[in-house]
Amino acid sequence: LVTGGTGFLGSYVIPAILERGGRVRLFCRSSQSSQRQGVTCVIGSILSEEDLASAAKGCDGIFHLAGVVIHSRTDPGLDDMWKT
Repeated sequence: LVTGGTGFLGSYVIPAILERGGRVRLFCRSSQSSQRQGVTCVIGSILSEEDLASAAKGCDGIFHLAGVVIHSRTDPGLDDMWKT
């Protein structure tokens, strides 16, 4: 399972997994999908333990690349950065 796989880090990690013959389950927050063979998309929220547990079921490992970047200590979304 790869969280945050549609971002910058994912653009490097996913091809590396595929090149080694692995399959990728991509955890997405919307209906984004990958056109690459060996990649399937599962939709859910990174803040939902239930979504994450369901997405990870049957996976051999997890690459947790998801992140929320906040540049202000007063931003209302600051709590989501720490939760992620």
